[in-house]
Amino acid sequence: MTRSVLVKVLFTGFLVLLLLIPNQMIQSVVNERQSRRSEAVAEVASHWGEEQTLVGPLLTVPFRIVFKDAKGREQTRHDHVQLFPESLDIDAVVRPEQRRRGIFDVIVYETDLNVKGTMPAIDLAAIGVTAEDVLWPDATFSVSVSGTRGIKEPLRLTWESAEIAFEPGLGRSPLFTAGVHAKVAALSPVNKAHPFSFKMTLRGSQSLSVAPVAVRTSTRIRSSWPHPSFYGAVLPDTRTQGAAGFDARWAVSYLGRNYPQQWRLEACDRPTLQSAISASAFGVRFYQPVDLYQLSTRTIKYAILFLGLTFLAFFLFEVFGELRLHPLQYLFVGSALLLFGLLLVALSEHIGFQRAYLASAAATIALITAYSAYVLVKKARAALIGGMLCALYGSLFILLQMEDEALLAGTLGLFTILAVLMLMTRRVDWYAVSVGGPPRAPAVPPVSFTRP
Repeated sequence: MTRSVLVKVLFTGFLVLLLLIPNQMIQSVVNERQSRRSEAVAEVASHWGEEQTLVGPLLTVPFRIVFKDAKGREQTRHDHVQLFPESLDIDAVVRPEQRRRGIFDVIVYETDLNVKGTMPAIDLAAIGVTAEDVLWPDATFSVSVSGTRGIKEPLRLTWESAEIAFEPGLGRSPLFTAGVHAKVAALSPVNKAHPFSFKMTLRGSQSLSVAPVAVRTSTRIRSSWPHPSFYGAVLPDTRTQGAAGFDARWAVSYLGRNYPQQWRLEACDRPTLQSAISASAFGVRFYQPVDLYQLSTRTIKYAILFLGLTFLAFFLFEVFGELRLHPLQYLFVGSALLLFGLLLVALSEHIGFQRAYLASAAATIALITAYSAYVLVKKARAALIGGMLCALYGSLFILLQMEDEALLAGTLGLFTILAVLMLMTRRVDWYAVSVGGPPRAPAVPPVSFTRP
């Protein structure tokens, strides 16, 4: 039984499965470190400014409704009409920078927003009131942002020819939760379009997005950050991107979204409207090209492949090299392979992923190769183990740099390894060989294709 190939194969497979338990524990460590980084990002964002989404501007105008109650007495109640702009032009210049919180890098930015557009006249027929019923002196102009802590002063609205100071809160607009507003009381008649403009300096982190609330929304976002990731309902119509930064432009029509330009506040479904506006937003994330925790997670998922191939190499040396290896020696080698993942995460937090990968792989290969020189008796066998590990770690590093082709390349690599193993052992009589003993010749001679 101690020399049975089948028993050795089954026991080696059991060791691989057993070692996957500490491998999962290492993955838990990666998840915990990733969670700590998220906490660091959230802490910096709470003081600097969170991910910012600009929604608006929105004009809210109250009006009165006169009606008779069941007893025929005349009563008055109030409602609000809300309008989005006819045209909206947003120009954002983003200045990003990296802040450190402990050992973690956090991307923050400061952006100068130049916003201008035209607010349309109220469609009185659509809401069923006359101009005399509109309480224009109580109208408010509001702009929603995700985090008002990031707004820098001064902030003033140019409404037609007048300048008005913004105030905190959304005024009479309960549609959103955070933002600023300005009172545009009786500055122009209700049945006229109103040009407006304002400039806002806004701090944020990680991403900047805009909701296309106008009939025609034109947006330009430019920055010196070289790694933008565009996302949302609409991708840029034009963009340039390089080491010096990016410049992206959007031109969005209201026909591509699912909410109106004007509505009565009393009759609208606020959660549905809020959800539709959020779903229509687009923008840019300031992407870090090397996310060490995602790459580390992908690396750790290949642990079973490294364990399986390395144990297979040791097993073949036992079968064909007249060796007998103890299960504890397999466990030592397997532990060294698993510690590669933990060493990679620990080092990459301080010296970056690429240098950490090189250092971790070199240390692991050197340790296993030196150990194999004694365990496998001959240095040539240890050199084969070291060469195999160099090829495996080198191939894995290339796979980690790939995006769309990673699955194809990995599958082809596994197929090639399997094909090589099958060709190398195709003439072995597995019933005749034993662990630690010399292999016997094949029972059936190889087929010759030479003519007699």
